[in-house]
Amino acid sequence: MESPRAAALMHHLVALMGHQNAVVIPQKTLAKIMGCSERTIRNALTDLVKGNWIQVVQLGSAGTVNAYVVNSAVAWGEKRDHMPGLSVFHARVIADSSDQKPETMDSGKRLRRVPALFEEKEPKARSVQADLEDAIAAQTTL
Repeated sequence: MESPRAAALMHHLVALMGHQNAVVIPQKTLAKIMGCSERTIRNALTDLVKGNWIQVVQLGSAGTVNAYVVNSAVAWGEKRDHMPGLSVFHARVIADSSDQKPETMDSGKRLRRVPALFEEKEPKARSVQADLEDAIAAQTTL
């Protein structure tokens, strides 16, 4: 109620993050999605941080591309002895095509592949239902 723009931004962040706990997206792209200025986005982000709704993990020195973590307990919840001071989380990354170089958007180009030492047969596609049934079967045989 105190900040309608912050509330709207929170809904957008949750929708954009999908099944992840975070989304990486430029403030410029957030402004484009919401139909407002980048300053409005920065103000809304400040309100969300102050209200403990999100945590902002800065990815570059400019501070305009960040990971917005909705559940910080997931991102920082475990002690990471092998990576002190680093946050590890899953995030959906969103990039706007208007920010890309033309060669990046050339869909006719195929990336090179690293040669495999051993050719494997294509793994059989499995459904989520099949994986669930296998997991249930494994539990019942224990």
